[in-house]
Amino acid sequence: MAIYLPEGLPARSILEAEGFLPATSMRSKGWQSRPLEIAILNLMPNKAVTELQLTRLMAAAPFDVRITLVMPDGYQSHSTPAEHLARFYLSWTAVRHRRFDGLIVTGAPVETIPCEQVAYWRQLTSILDWTRDHVTRTYYICWGAMAALYHFHGIRTPVLPKKRFGVFEQTVREPGALCLRGFGGTFPVPVSRRAELTRESLPEGSLQILADSPESGLCLLAEPVRGALYMFNHLEYEATTLRDEFVRDLQAGHAIDPPLNYFPSDDPAAMPPNRWRPFGQLLIDNWLAEICDLVLPSRDSERSMDWLLAEPRATGDIDGFADFLIVAEEGTCSLPEILQRVEACGHRSLAAKVHREGAGLSLIELRLETISAEAAQRFARSLLRAPGVRQIAHRGCGGMERMHLSRGCSSPRVGPSLIPPVRPLIQSRPANEALH
Repeated sequence: MAIYLPEGLPARSILEAEGFLPATSMRSKGWQSRPLEIAILNLMPNKAVTELQLTRLMAAAPFDVRITLVMPDGYQSHSTPAEHLARFYLSWTAVRHRRFDGLIVTGAPVETIPCEQVAYWRQLTSILDWTRDHVTRTYYICWGAMAALYHFHGIRTPVLPKKRFGVFEQTVREPGALCLRGFGGTFPVPVSRRAELTRESLPEGSLQILADSPESGLCLLAEPVRGALYMFNHLEYEATTLRDEFVRDLQAGHAIDPPLNYFPSDDPAAMPPNRWRPFGQLLIDNWLAEICDLVLPSRDSERSMDWLLAEPRATGDIDGFADFLIVAEEGTCSLPEILQRVEACGHRSLAAKVHREGAGLSLIELRLETISAEAAQRFARSLLRAPGVRQIAHRGCGGMERMHLSRGCSSPRVGPSLIPPVRPLIQSRPANEALH
């Protein structure tokens, strides 16, 4: 789908080069009646890097999204040129009369400073209060989450004796949470902070712990009454972000150990893999899907459910894409695991959906680009070997190539009559749409 970004924003040209669809038109061209209006309050030092991290995830989501970059009134950055802020950012006063479907508040390198001593604290608290009546859903990241919890609940975040730094496995505590659909039981996440909220400091009742880790503490909280998510870590980070922070701290003369569980064989010269990207994408997809359901209730749900299996375009190339419908035992085969298999097989995923079937089953729709019928069959067989997968249906470009495989069946059943009986099953379930 399309993402609407300011003309000339560095992230825009990078996303265009990566094949995404940045646009300037104010008209949504998809099934949505309008783009989702998402504001980003970017408090990170290197604005352009954070802009790209967040917009890359939203550009890959199956929704039309228009981004507005916001800063507190009088905000000054010591690491981003004033020209960049003046050209691409709006002050809060300039947007305070508007309503937004979602607001993302980033982290900031000030977690060791008492909130009241942060230069823009008064302006930030005004923005946080404004969200109550002007924003449908909020997503706070790292210090942004700490600041919001202090303002709304008076929770102070103690400074750590040593920076929490590395990639840590998190355990999902609320598998039924909408924002964690498709996550499975655990997921890795980059951690980079000098302060840490404790479970004991949380008020009873209002905040839900969605994910945490014995090594790195709380990871993700939800506050349903405010429509807020509080993420203390960084699923939006790129593969090299922790490495760049490590080098920066060394050059600044800080005592810093290499990030844990990050470099292959603990070798800082080795290229670190991005093991968390599928989960970062899925979290943003789920967040936007929930917003879309709230603010666009009149959308044609059946039409949206058809989006994945409908023909995307008349390419004239029978191998232009391949659709898969995967039936699996719920909790055994998560979407990130399937996407990792896609990457391991050398394919590129265009889109995915997770459906709840009931009776202990889940449905996952998957679309791949540029894959032959033979490759599709090999890929389907590899998926069928995944734990918990029961059946796989496949349809090639234009519906010309179709097959159905079941666990324990030695050969696929092929024919044009196999997919239609599956489609009503898809259309009757609410969906979580994701783009990878």
